Amino acid sequence: MEFLERLKFKTTISVVSLTMIFSVAAAAWLGIRMSILPAMEDQVEGQLQELGERLREWVEAAPPRAKPQDVGGRLQDKLSFYPGFRSLRLEDAHGTVLFATGEGFDDAVTRWVEQRRQEGLVLRRSGGLRDPSYELIVTAARPDTGTPLIIRTGIRLPLMKPLRERLLQTLLLITALILTVGYFISRWFTARITKPVQRLLEMTHLVAQGRMQDVFKSVDVVPLCREGLVASAWSREDPAPGMCPYLMDSSRERLFPWRAAPSEGRQAPHQGCAVCRVPNEVGENELIRLLYSFHFMASEIRAYQDRLKKRYEFEERLLEACPDGIVANDAKGRVILFNSGAQRLLGYTVAEALYRLNVRDFYPEGEASAIKKALMSEDYGGPSVLVDYNTSVRTKDGRFLPIRLSATMLPEEGEAYSVVGFFHDLSELKAHMDALVRTNDHLNAANRELERLNRYYLEMLSFVTHELKSPIANGYMSANALRQEIFGPLTDEQKRMVEAICNNLDQSMEMIRHYLDLSRIEKDEFPVRPRPVRLDEDVLRPVLSGLEPALQEKGMHVDKDVPKDLTWTLDPELFRGVMTNLLGNAVKYGEPHGRILITARTTREGRLRCDVWNSGPGLSEEDQSRLFRKFQRLPSARRSATRGTGLGLFITKTVVERHGGRIWVESAPGQGVTFVLEVPPGREAEAASLSEGEGE
Repeated sequence: MEFLERLKFKTTISVVSLTMIFSVAAAAWLGIRMSILPAMEDQVEGQLQELGERLREWVEAAPPRAKPQDVGGRLQDKLSFYPGFRSLRLEDAHGTVLFATGEGFDDAVTRWVEQRRQEGLVLRRSGGLRDPSYELIVTAARPDTGTPLIIRTGIRLPLMKPLRERLLQTLLLITALILTVGYFISRWFTARITKPVQRLLEMTHLVAQGRMQDVFKSVDVVPLCREGLVASAWSREDPAPGMCPYLMDSSRERLFPWRAAPSEGRQAPHQGCAVCRVPNEVGENELIRLLYSFHFMASEIRAYQDRLKKRYEFEERLLEACPDGIVANDAKGRVILFNSGAQRLLGYTVAEALYRLNVRDFYPEGEASAIKKALMSEDYGGPSVLVDYNTSVRTKDGRFLPIRLSATMLPEEGEAYSVVGFFHDLSELKAHMDALVRTNDHLNAANRELERLNRYYLEMLSFVTHELKSPIANGYMSANALRQEIFGPLTDEQKRMVEAICNNLDQSMEMIRHYLDLSRIEKDEFPVRPRPVRLDEDVLRPVLSGLEPALQEKGMHVDKDVPKDLTWTLDPELFRGVMTNLLGNAVKYGEPHGRILITARTTREGRLRCDVWNSGPGLSEEDQSRLFRKFQRLPSARRSATRGTGLGLFITKTVVERHGGRIWVESAPGQGVTFVLEVPPGREAEAASLSEGEGE
């Protein structure tokens, strides 16, 4: 076997083929020697046995009292025509020769082997396979005397030798012919076998050299799914199957059922399989299948190589396009990666940095050790990870630049590792931060000045309103006494004048109240003291009583839909102010002889809902969005004769929100205005805590 392994594949197949032919010839000769020739000899012995029976019959049929010489002569005449007859001898029971003719056998020299024996007949054989001799001994009784007569007949078969020689010559001739034809057939067949194997070897050599395109071109038949194969570095799906399904199965019907039975509507595993010429070109040859399977593998390797190349080029472009500096070093600190961002930041070229500089050259003294310690700790993202570490680097010209460093440790084989760092330049950010700090200092100084001025403004506002409240209140009381004619009757002109004075003083008192409330709100001195309150009795009735003169003057009618027993936790004084503002606005800006509707109820969510509606032209969406702003008056209000501060609804919204509720407006042109407020229950404890925190 080792000898065959050292030979060429063609020679090995030829040697094996010739050996098999020799083996077949030897087996054929052995079959002739062991089967055909013994069968022929057995047939000859059977014929000789029949000859012995006939000899007995001929002796017994001899005339009475015939002499042995006459009997022998008659037997000789009959046996002379028998092939291979050599001798005839008649003997009596004592061995006395009565008749003899032909060349007899010498019993002293001839070595006989008894072949057959039966009553009165013995067949003996002598000599080898080349020239066998037989002696037939027959014992017959003479009919006239009854004495036994022994007949010895010698027969030589010279035909067995030429027959054996002819069989051997024929076998040798056929063997030579088969060897010659087999040799050329084996050479042709081995050439057919070794051709794809040789192509496989050539393709393997090309693959080892990375010449995938040459491998792809060396195949005669290209599957359709591979002709237009385009490798994409980011493709999520392959444009063709990884292995041809036909080359993986020897059953075409099982593999391509859509060809065997197209009426069944089966679909091919790939769109090109139904018309691909590979199955017809390849056939059932396993080696050709192996060749095309190798081609498929080579095309996959080529596509994978192209994808890797494109991805590598993309990553190279990505590194070069990155604005941040990217520097990688090995375990000894040698720089092994240096992108263009690092060149711009540090001033070194790639040739100056790669494998020549140590990463410690980029940091101030001792900073590299601090960075390594931070990298191994968990303070900046975990062990082997460093995130947003602020430090500085030293450029080629000796300047120090602030950077934000992010790094990661990449383990390699054994204890080796590499570190990749990302340097983000903070110079511009630091300049902006410095400018921002300076601007912030200026803003803080301005804010402190504004706070000082606002404090002076609020103190002045509170002082002025307090100082004006008493004289205006005294003036209002005096004017009201004149209006009531306590000091004597007034003329009509005096009454109109006194009424105007009272209205002006009343508006001034309202403005003072609003400014005082604004001052308290701005200074966070707006206490809320909630307690259980009957909404109708403690809030609405006092407010409506105070607005009765104004309602009568404009001829407006008020309707209420408020349960008398409706009780809620509120600050009654503040909510009277809320309702005064809402109802006062309804009176001031509602249409004359109009209608006001007040409703209050508990919602499904357990909140108090109160609606105040008045008839009138309504508000636009733009006006609704401005209602609750500070110092905001709508254009329609400014055109009216009624003066105001623009603080009423702002204060109202603040009071409702201090109770944990909310307020909004609903209106449409021509449908009047509805102010809706909702207050949750159980605000007593929270409002009390707010009151304690505010102080008085």
